[in-house]
Amino acid sequence: LVVWLAVRYLRLHEFYELARLASRGMQQTRAISFNVQVRRAAEELERATAWEEIERILAGLFAASEFDGVRLTVQRDNQPRREYRLEGGEFRPEVAPIHSDEWGIHLPFGVGPTSAACGELAVFRRYGRKPLLTDTNLLVEVLRPALAHAAARVSPPTA
Repeated sequence: LVVWLAVRYLRLHEFYELARLASRGMQQTRAISFNVQVRRAAEELERATAWEEIERILAGLFAASEFDGVRLTVQRDNQPRREYRLEGGEFRPEVAPIHSDEWGIHLPFGVGPTSAACGELAVFRRYGRKPLLTDTNLLVEVLRPALAHAAARVSPPTA
């Protein structure tokens, strides 16, 4: 009880971190579930043979994630950039608004066997929300390489 009171009212940095970790530990099952979903999505991406499959896999992964927005962009040489926004469980061709109170993770990759197009998966989160439980390292170290391999095997989306 004394430790809990010290954590809550004395605001010592070390105690605050212990309380934060204890609180996070209670919510960890949701984070573990998403981490497993990231690994499964990476496995599915390794088998993807069409751009539409890549979109379906990513939409399924991020539809119920902690992120507030997901954007896919593709740009072929000398052509305008195409942007897709995840909405309602599927990617729609539209520009996602950029808010001044958001931060994001951007994962670039080549598209097509000759990498004639450049792609990017970007996930966004608004400031002021509960702490992010998602292991962002999994997005970078597991999902991005699988996405890059899948995108290298398929043709870029057509207009």
